[in-house]
Amino acid sequence: MGIIVYSPALALQTVTGFNLTISILVTGSVCTFYTAIGGLKAVVWTDVFQAAVMMLGFILMIIVGTLRIGGVGEGWHRAKEGDRSQLVDFGLDPTIRLSFWSIFIGGSLFSISAMGTKQSVVQRYNSCSSERNAKMAAWMGILGLGVVEIAAVATGMTMYGYYAYCDPLSEGRVGRPDQLIPLFIMDLFQSIPGLPGILLGGAFCASLSTMSSILNGLAAITGRDFIKVFWDKMPESHYLLAVKGFTIIYGLLSILVAFLVPSLGKVLQITLTLGGIFGGPVLGVFCLGMIVRRANSVSALVGLIFGVLIGVTFQVGSLLYPPSSAEGLPLSVDSCPIIGGSNVTLVSSSIEYGVLTTPSDLAEADVFEGRLFGISFLHYTTLTSLTTILVGFVFSFLPFGEQDEVDKSLLSPFVQSFYSSVYEGEAAKQSGLRDETEQMTLVIPKIEDAKV
Repeated sequence: MGIIVYSPALALQTVTGFNLTISILVTGSVCTFYTAIGGLKAVVWTDVFQAAVMMLGFILMIIVGTLRIGGVGEGWHRAKEGDRSQLVDFGLDPTIRLSFWSIFIGGSLFSISAMGTKQSVVQRYNSCSSERNAKMAAWMGILGLGVVEIAAVATGMTMYGYYAYCDPLSEGRVGRPDQLIPLFIMDLFQSIPGLPGILLGGAFCASLSTMSSILNGLAAITGRDFIKVFWDKMPESHYLLAVKGFTIIYGLLSILVAFLVPSLGKVLQITLTLGGIFGGPVLGVFCLGMIVRRANSVSALVGLIFGVLIGVTFQVGSLLYPPSSAEGLPLSVDSCPIIGGSNVTLVSSSIEYGVLTTPSDLAEADVFEGRLFGISFLHYTTLTSLTTILVGFVFSFLPFGEQDEVDKSLLSPFVQSFYSSVYEGEAAKQSGLRDETEQMTLVIPKIEDAKV
């Protein structure tokens, strides 16, 4: 959540020049306040409003930016000229940062984890009046997420076309890539009073919406799994006050963590990396419960721990052995008024991985370790979730934990049909053997009587 607090605070600093510390404190405090006071209902309704403002910002930036460039054709020409027009890279190398496979497999699993296992999302499904409405909300969320991602990509392409011949990072107008969107908004709309503020509100909306959802979800988990368990007779009024108090505590912790974010690297990559390290194992636990009939709490917990450890190991390894593919594409400053006339290439490994690495350092790094730990951060969700499932599956056969009767409705439909065909067939055989044994038991005395 510290990342979520940091992002809008950085945007506020870029536009207004406010001290970053003050921006973080104000942003985190406002979100914590309205989440604690309003609860889930306030979170949902503010999310609706914030999503509308965010989409308005995307649409205006795409339209006005494209017109300033000179049209879609000119924008595409600049993208091709800067080697940004390759839409799909089908390379099988797992160290390629953004390939078709890393996005399709890793990105899909990350989205499934975010949309299907996060407490802040599941809490909203549970708040629906029926299962049908919950399914409808899930599908609408998936479609909405797709629209937002397409709009974000289009905005990025438009922004590149606008700054194709004068990169703001190289020129020194901004110090971090995360400040480019606020700068882009100001360059496009600074002549229209009030509009930059509305559009920057879109950047705030995206972050505050996520933070408020997570704060509310964490407080709800704490209340349900701890307060209700240890103080089950607590009056409802006291319970609500305790939950609001935990919301404030989590908000303060988020503000503290936000001060550490500048040293970690790009906001988007940090988010996806941490989501893969911690969200992937949670997805693995869900899948383990749906596909492994013998799984219990012990096997799930052990699998979860191993999944997180694998993710942390690969992230630490990527910091110690940054891959050479971390270097970015060329950025031009030909049209900049001060430093024009030359092309520069940023060594983006300092941004991507948090460690400044020169080509000589990369040459000295161990090739095997560099390749092993250099896998794309988008593969982290795949790696950690599969580790959780495999380790949990193995431990489910060991004599740990209780083997409770499994509710078949909680299993995957495919697994239900598989287990039904296998176990029910075996049960039918056992039943047939018992019937034959009982018949033989009845027949033998009759034979003995006949002999007598």
